[in-house]
Amino acid sequence: MADDQGDSAGATSREREPLRTREVFLDTEAYRRLGFDQRKPSLQALFADVAGDRLQLHMTDITLSEIERQMAADAHEAMKEISRARALMARWRKRAPKTLGDPKRLVKPINSDAVAAEAFSRFQGALRPYHMHYATRHSAEDIFRAYFDREPPFDGQGGKSVKEFPDAFVIATLDKWAFEDNTSLYVVTSDKGMLRAAAACANLIPIETLDELLEIATVEHNPDVIATIEIIVEQPEFNEQ
Repeated sequence: MADDQGDSAGATSREREPLRTREVFLDTEAYRRLGFDQRKPSLQALFADVAGDRLQLHMTDITLSEIERQMAADAHEAMKEISRARALMARWRKRAPKTLGDPKRLVKPINSDAVAAEAFSRFQGALRPYHMHYATRHSAEDIFRAYFDREPPFDGQGGKSVKEFPDAFVIATLDKWAFEDNTSLYVVTSDKGMLRAAAACANLIPIETLDELLEIATVEHNPDVIATIEIIVEQPEFNEQ
């Protein structure tokens, strides 16, 4: 019995490590898993942490383009379903006009391109503010070297998949920024190739889900650490630096 209590106490004493950095990037896959829906609780919690200056969100031009393309594909498919439902409703209105309404009432055609554009604009607006990185401007030389050397993310499925090129540019751009800024950055994705690529970079911290990151973000620093930091900040030497 004593052993069981000891194991329990040891388990509860083990705490998840606090944030190693406030910088965070979500891969396209992470947003897609949440349905590109800014109302999802996980994204709302992320936005709250960004607004509270606890996290700094990062974005790349490649990621935004992928999100826009995928949201447009989803929107067009959804509008097709809605159009089919409208046609079905029109047929049934003719059969039961008293219950379903006048079958002669004109219905405005759906502009799926406009729907897609509005949905993407609202989603991008909900993400702001974020730190923008232009991965399309990154030199291709080291990307092709990684491709021919079968380095992550090109090390899966024989290392011949060209679809990994956008991810490679994104990872290289984020790693370069983190190195130059002397910091580290969380990369949230469940894409195996991208996880391996992030793990191979000294400045990037791979993590599979946004919920995992948010859980880490709730870990508070020890009050003694905070007090020590406050003392250091108040020193004249710190202000001069």
